Amino acid sequence: MVSKRRSSSNLQNLVLDGPEIKIFKPTISNSSTKWSISPDIVYDTLSFLERNEVEKCQLLSKFMNSIISTLNRRLPFRDFKDYDLVVNKNKAFFLQNPPYSPNGKYSYPVENINEVLCLQYCYMAMVRIHEFDWNVWLWFDKIKKICGGEKLKVKEFRIFGQFSNVTLLKELPLFFEDYVHANNLTIHLTYPELRYVLSQPEALRLPYPPENFTLVDSYGDTSLYKYDPERYVDMDDFLNFLGDSTIGVSNRKKALFSCMNKNMVEMDFCEKYVRMFESSPNPACFFTMIEIWCESDSVVVAENYIQNRKCEHRIITDPFPGPSFKRNFNTYTIKRSDGWSLRVMLEKIGCNMIKFWVLQE
Repeated sequence: MVSKRRSSSNLQNLVLDGPEIKIFKPTISNSSTKWSISPDIVYDTLSFLERNEVEKCQLLSKFMNSIISTLNRRLPFRDFKDYDLVVNKNKAFFLQNPPYSPNGKYSYPVENINEVLCLQYCYMAMVRIHEFDWNVWLWFDKIKKICGGEKLKVKEFRIFGQFSNVTLLKELPLFFEDYVHANNLTIHLTYPELRYVLSQPEALRLPYPPENFTLVDSYGDTSLYKYDPERYVDMDDFLNFLGDSTIGVSNRKKALFSCMNKNMVEMDFCEKYVRMFESSPNPACFFTMIEIWCESDSVVVAENYIQNRKCEHRIITDPFPGPSFKRNFNTYTIKRSDGWSLRVMLEKIGCNMIKFWVLQE
């Protein structure tokens, strides 16, 4: 801390010297007495401000400009919510969002974006990729330059479209290591892609895992109840993937499977999943929530098995209700002695659905 008070004029006499910021106070006797203040103190103070406010402080004096320029990488990131980044086949553009564009949406091609904004020290709200092919690497090379050579920081990163080749899935860890830091990641997979992931689970083991990871099956407009032999995965591989014990820390938030029919969900799926949970050495590796839409027979068999377990039972309203209705689930709780519990939620009136929630008390 500074041992004596200093006037604003003293702030002009600043020298950055190694690990400390040294302030020399001129006096009438021209004494060379000096005070030292740790950069961490300045950083701690500025970290309470929004990024935009911190940058305004650079205009106050050379002193503040020097401090902020030196600590740029440690200060808060700007919350950049005006635009979404959209990558769609051979195009990549920033899409301006209402209410920030009162006259409608405006888009800016990535190749012209230097004239519009700079993404260095920013947190983008959303990135949407509608087809994942090798062109994505070319676009993110450009985006990395806009970010000053650093990875793009994103709150929500979503891959909606198909991968041009399923083998591109194994490149995902390298892609995120080089280009993107995402807080939340959502990936939509077709069933050929899902089968590939089940056979190559390392494709989704990212070097810097997001805080929340959501996996969604994707099958276009095909009817949920129409039989399709392509919509198939091996149930044992599927179960092992859902409770992969090789994952050290859980970041897998949700897995949503809305297209599974009776040729996919075996009658004893619920029983196998419960037994896997009870015997797992690390329930933290499980998806926190799994939602499976299936045939009514699968729900009936699951309910008969759970009822015979004589578990705690209650009715719980869907934690994620739709916009116009809510679902009530028969919920059965299976508890372990180490504080972990599994909720099995069944609904067969409005739809045929099984949910699994893994919780730690």
